[in-house]
Amino acid sequence: MHGIYINALSEHGWIGLALFLTVAGCSWINCFLLIRKSRGRPGLAWANLLGRMGQAALVGYWAGGAFLSQTYLDEYWCVIFILDAARRVVAREIARIAGVSAATPSMRLRTSQAGIGPLALPKPDIRPG
Repeated sequence: MHGIYINALSEHGWIGLALFLTVAGCSWINCFLLIRKSRGRPGLAWANLLGRMGQAALVGYWAGGAFLSQTYLDEYWCVIFILDAARRVVAREIARIAGVSAATPSMRLRTSQAGIGPLALPKPDIRPG
């Protein structure tokens, strides 16, 4: 049996191996971003732990995959999707917190002068990732 790297190379060629390694690198970057952006934020402690767990899971898969042919292991791809979704949730949460804290003082001043209550404020324009 071949490892995951030889298996990806033999089934998909050099381009397929490059794409496989690119997905692996992007998932490592997702873990790094989860850890960095959630550091020092008590409400996002779960994301920090998830990023660390993701790095451990990825290293385990990459090391074990050198000896076993489990290129299409469902759990690996689920971990990759979970890490990407968590990165998007954290980015959206940070943007929401930053938007509320940055817009609150000036919005309060303008709305109180115009006689508009806080319920009449429009929702911030948050578009998915």
